Amino acid sequence: FYAAGKTPISALPIGEFFSGFTMGFMIFFITVFLNLANKGLMSVQVLWQSFLAAGLSTFAISALLLANNICDQKEDLQLKRRTVVYYIGTKKALIAFDSFYILGYLCLIIAVALSALPFLSLLSLLSIPIVWKNVIKFNKKQVKKETFQLAVKNLIISSLFQTIALFLGLIFHF
Repeated sequence: FYAAGKTPISALPIGEFFSGFTMGFMIFFITVFLNLANKGLMSVQVLWQSFLAAGLSTFAISALLLANNICDQKEDLQLKRRTVVYYIGTKKALIAFDSFYILGYLCLIIAVALSALPFLSLLSLLSIPIVWKNVIKFNKKQVKKETFQLAVKNLIISSLFQTIALFLGLIFHF
C-alpha cells in the first residue's frame, strides 16, 4: 500500500506519518507486545511509554521521508504526486523537518523521565550536535544528490547513539 498501486501512500501528504509510525513505532511496539502480552503486562500506559521510547526513531524516519519529498518536489509535481510538501510548501516543510528532530529528542527525554527508558538513554542526546549540524546544512540546500544523504546520516547517527545508550542502560540497570 505504501509504494504500489494507483495512489500509493507515499504519494499522499500522509506518507511521512505512515512511514515514521510503521517503521519507527510499530516495529518497536510489536517487540514490546511480544515480550509483555503473554505476561498480562500490556496496558494503555505501556502503549504510550512505547510511543515515547520509539519517538526518536519515529520522527527521524519521518524526517527522512520528508527530506526525500522536499528534494523531489519538482519531480513529484510532474508525476502528479501530492506529498505534504505540495500542500505546505518548502519553507514550512523545512520547519517540519527541523521540528521532527526536536520532537524526537523530547520524546526521548520524556520517556526517560517516565522510566520507560533507562537513565543512560540520555546519552543519546550526545548525538544532537552532529544531527543538528546536518539539519542546518539541509536547510541551506535541498538537492537530492548532495544533501538528502544528511537525513540518512541523521537516522543512522540517532539510531546508533540510542541503541548504544539503551544497551548500556540495560546492562548497568541505570
